[in-house]
Amino acid sequence: MAARLGRRASWSLSGRGLFLPSSHFRGNPLISFTTAPQPEFQIPYTRCWYTDARYSSTAAAFNAGSEAVQSIVKRMLDRHREAVIERSQVLDANQLQKLCITLDRQFGSTDLGTVVPRGYHLVYFTPSDFESELGCDGTDQPFAPGPPFTRRMWAGGRVQWYPENPLRVGAHVTETTKLLDVVPKSGRGGNTMLIATVEKVFSTAQGPAVREERTWVFLEPPAKPSAAHQPKESTREGTWSRSSVSHESGGSPFDRRLLRKSAQALFRFSALTFNAHMIHYNQDWCRDVEGLPDLVVHGPLNLIEMMNYWRDIHGQKGNLQPLEVSYRAISPLFVDEEAVMSTDSIQEVEDGSGSGQLIYKIRLSKSGSKSEGSQSSKLKTVMEGEIRAGRVDGLPILAEASRLD
Repeated sequence: MAARLGRRASWSLSGRGLFLPSSHFRGNPLISFTTAPQPEFQIPYTRCWYTDARYSSTAAAFNAGSEAVQSIVKRMLDRHREAVIERSQVLDANQLQKLCITLDRQFGSTDLGTVVPRGYHLVYFTPSDFESELGCDGTDQPFAPGPPFTRRMWAGGRVQWYPENPLRVGAHVTETTKLLDVVPKSGRGGNTMLIATVEKVFSTAQGPAVREERTWVFLEPPAKPSAAHQPKESTREGTWSRSSVSHESGGSPFDRRLLRKSAQALFRFSALTFNAHMIHYNQDWCRDVEGLPDLVVHGPLNLIEMMNYWRDIHGQKGNLQPLEVSYRAISPLFVDEEAVMSTDSIQEVEDGSGSGQLIYKIRLSKSGSKSEGSQSSKLKTVMEGEIRAGRVDGLPILAEASRLD
């Protein structure tokens, strides 16, 4: 498909309504999809927020069930549902090493053939958009709905691994991405949001290795931060903080992990994933535009830390392998906040093979508001996840579940 090479963001429109950025083709022969050539048009620059009430989802015209919102949803599905973005990449050892360094974890061999740990695939197939093609908040725009929904948040998802075909260093991998669904919903305060589900499949010559569903939330432009959200002066000014990981034993049969992410760690993870979303590195943007108290820890980074916790606490016993994880982001975790990773429960389920599988419910929490009459703070959930795991050798797994009896 011929794509005009311009500095402005150009998009290609097919007869079926496929809507893909030409940046996915420019200078990269490994990225392609099949469609008929059609004329192109230009996406105008969209502001980060609007003062015109017509562009606010609090207005009747942009309620979740309104004709205007339904039209936006239909346009997204018509343009994207049949489109498949395909990219190919060789999984290099350097990316894996840099992630381990960012996580402050020792890494062993990264020779060709080394298995990529579960969840670490998130640092491969990073965005390839030009700066001029990014959203006003710095996010890449593969399935952007357009105004008034110009902001995007990572809200959760599900990852399925194929244990017989793990991703390995040096493997030639193909990623296919497509939009599965878009659903409008009303959020707090009556604001409308669009919930988009995106599927990614990572395949090798032997077949699928990872299947992932990502849930993105598209939000309306932010108003000026209200007085209730105006943060106090930063306690980080002129100080140097470091990320930390420690463990503590309590009433639970399993250790809890205490985590704290520094601004340096957030910057490194943003750089590693080529993520320009400004909530992760631009403090002025967080406060003055988003009304947030500080930098936000990446959702994918929280997920990787959840998989690391499971691997260290549970996965070393009995040759267990994660088969699937589903997770949901509940509230933001901010830079330098202490968080707690813990195991809520473990449940055995049958998988039809006679060996059974285990469902681990893992929770990432942080200190919340103090309860009445108490000096201690309630824990506020940041992310909750369910990890389904089984033994690769098919051995019974009752012994692991018995720890919670």
